[in-house]
Amino acid sequence: MNKKIMIGTITGCLFGATLGYCTTSGLIPYTFSAGTPIVADQVNTNFQSLATAISNLQTTVGKLNGSVALTSTDLVGTYSMNYLQNELHGQTGSGGYAEVDSYTSGGTVTLNSDGTGTMTGINETGTNLTISGGNTSIGQGSVQGTAAVHASAGSNTFTWSYSGNNVALTIGSQTVNFTVVAGGKLLINSSNNPTDNTTKLITLAKTS
Repeated sequence: MNKKIMIGTITGCLFGATLGYCTTSGLIPYTFSAGTPIVADQVNTNFQSLATAISNLQTTVGKLNGSVALTSTDLVGTYSMNYLQNELHGQTGSGGYAEVDSYTSGGTVTLNSDGTGTMTGINETGTNLTISGGNTSIGQGSVQGTAAVHASAGSNTFTWSYSGNNVALTIGSQTVNFTVVAGGKLLINSSNNPTDNTTKLITLAKTS
């Protein structure tokens, strides 16, 4: 915003001009009109209201750009979960086959203020490529969902904690760590498991 426009807007908010913007945005408690006296206490209250709004905005921006540290309270809320997994399986034995699988899943994750949470998952759907004896086949279908940390489709409960820009979700004996970005608006997990030849990408996007 142009500096002159910004100063004019703030002055207008304090003394009653630009009422449409300031009143509807809830920035000021008092408005003034022509021919009425300006009360110092009311002007000071308007100043304080604007100062509070500016401070809150600076804090929000600071959390988004990483200059202000997040707390676990900032992460409480509901997230949309998106899950992508790829699998590679080599041929085993003379009658075996090689297979490439790719599938997605999703759902909703809620982080509660007491360190507990709920996860509602949906079934996985995807595509597989099977290679056997020089022949290939492609199939599509669905698999009963494994959600973000191999929980069954439906509603699941878990515990969570936040430390060092990392959110740890624990369901049973398994813990999945998410990197926190965009001021807690997005949580990201990526992993590779050489034991079962899988790679995963899980994102949690905050919706409320």
